[in-house]
Amino acid sequence: MLLAHARKRVALSASCLLRAKTAMLPSKSDPMSEESLSDTELQLAGLGAPSPRVDETLMEELGAFGTVRDMREPLILRGLLQLMGISTFFVVRYVLDVLLTPPVLDSLMRDAYNAARGAIAAVWPLLRTCYGPLAPFVVFHLWKWCNVDVIQHAVLLVCSLRLATSIIMNNAVTIGRLTKGDVWPALMPLVRFARVSGGRLTEPDAAPSQRPWFRGCRRLMCLAVPWIIRAAVLDALLRVVGSPFAAIVSGMLSPWSWVDGGLSGTSPVGSSGDCVCPESREACASFVGQPMACHELRLAREFNARAMPTLQRASYREVRRAMTEYGLYGSAWHVGHACPDPNKDSTTDDEDRGWNLFAQHAADNVRLGHCLVSCAEAEYTGALHIKCTRAARCVATCADPAVTSPVS
Repeated sequence: MLLAHARKRVALSASCLLRAKTAMLPSKSDPMSEESLSDTELQLAGLGAPSPRVDETLMEELGAFGTVRDMREPLILRGLLQLMGISTFFVVRYVLDVLLTPPVLDSLMRDAYNAARGAIAAVWPLLRTCYGPLAPFVVFHLWKWCNVDVIQHAVLLVCSLRLATSIIMNNAVTIGRLTKGDVWPALMPLVRFARVSGGRLTEPDAAPSQRPWFRGCRRLMCLAVPWIIRAAVLDALLRVVGSPFAAIVSGMLSPWSWVDGGLSGTSPVGSSGDCVCPESREACASFVGQPMACHELRLAREFNARAMPTLQRASYREVRRAMTEYGLYGSAWHVGHACPDPNKDSTTDDEDRGWNLFAQHAADNVRLGHCLVSCAEAEYTGALHIKCTRAARCVATCADPAVTSPVS
């Protein structure tokens, strides 16, 4: 709708411009009339043969935006929002084109549209048939759901939307001294770049005014930006889920480090829980003996000792995010539960709060199972804020008399 409105405005301006130029042309009785006119002016007046070059000249003249009267008008808020909406559409579609390719994106959008249309077509007859029996239940639940707070928020929302709509539709609300010609010309290069770089426009199908985007620095930019976007998205994903490459390399090197420690007559972990680093290679292990790099173990102990006491009421997701930002990625380090988690399908239980959570190695978490963590493991990982047990048996609940704390 926005693009159709913009095209209508441009077509109207073009018509006015053509009528003005036609009125300014000399009459044919003047012997110097046609000789004094350039080919471009004759084409604009409709007296010459059509030419793609002249059409391009007309579009460039209209695209200059400063020569058309409408483009000299002040920029209103509604126009700025339209520009932002169109720009956002092309930017989002460009990023999806880069990540999925245009054929895949178009296919997904078409399938989603067909699925939604099919679902509506299938549900609508059922709703029409069952409207009578369902209406009382819907009204009852709405009445039960409504209260003073809900009505107050609904009225506030309606009034806010009404105020925002009035401001947006008011032509007197302008953006400083900006005019339409100051901002709308920037949309054309953005659209052309998105279409060329995203693969939606090829050189054989390009218009003459679009050919420069396939040569020189513009072509280089169109080729480089997609790879930059892909690299940035991949880096963001690795930061969220952890780097699998680092885990693979660490898993390949750690067993040899453990062997070197065994051959040198030293244990990977000393009796006091400190790391033993033979020669120039560090070799440590988790509580159950899984080899790992010493700096990872030190990082986990620092997190449990320094960060977790400040996250006593934090949720499970907040602790997971804090661990990832601290460098303890989910591929090797889990959010361990001291008291067993009563429901693995939910992360909103009281046991899913920071007072019961700590950074625990994946091997230790699997070995622990659905039991209360031992005080020895809590001390080993530096998690002195959690509950634990010194009993040799499996304690399945924190209500057991054997529950204690590492500092007691």
